[in-house]
Amino acid sequence: MMNQIFETLMGWWVVNDRTLSSGFDVIVAISYGTTPTSLTKGNAEVLNTAGTIYQNNKNERTLVAWGVFTPTADMEGNPERAFREKHLKELGVTLSNQIYIGCVASTIEEAVKTKQALLGRSFHAILVIAGAGHSRRARLVWKREFPESEIKVVSFPWQQETQKDNPMVALRNRWSWLLVNMVLHLIFLTPFGYAYFRKNRRTMRQLTAI
Repeated sequence: MMNQIFETLMGWWVVNDRTLSSGFDVIVAISYGTTPTSLTKGNAEVLNTAGTIYQNNKNERTLVAWGVFTPTADMEGNPERAFREKHLKELGVTLSNQIYIGCVASTIEEAVKTKQALLGRSFHAILVIAGAGHSRRARLVWKREFPESEIKVVSFPWQQETQKDNPMVALRNRWSWLLVNMVLHLIFLTPFGYAYFRKNRRTMRQLTAI
């Protein structure tokens, strides 16, 4: 019964523009953290999807933007950056077409830092890669930060998002992850709520990791 309820909610919530995943200027690989020894399932899935779309859409102007989740960047040697760089290289994404945006504590910060890394340039279309549970909130954030660009989201199944040892606490359980995204999405719909979380990076870090 609970599984059916969850699947129904997720089916209503998910955003997926997979059929439109070509002709984009920037592909954004959302961070899903890492363990000390490997990428999380969600992180690997994001990169695999980004790499496939990059190869299908490859030209000298297509950029892949990515960062690392702040708590995992705090680990000795910043393993997430090393793992992501290696994975993207194996997928054929050239270094010159990658934009590393640094450490991020939230989706809002990912979008803001991507904008900064792109030096304020405008782009016709931006494709964001995110899991099903995160897809709707990710679309809202990126549309807020890039109002002049077409924003599309390609999502992957929620089963690849959640993981018991994920450094992001909310991602350790399917229900907590869906609930967090729904609540924050509602808050972000209000000008005050979005502005508050955009300004208060520390609050977002406290919400996502202990």
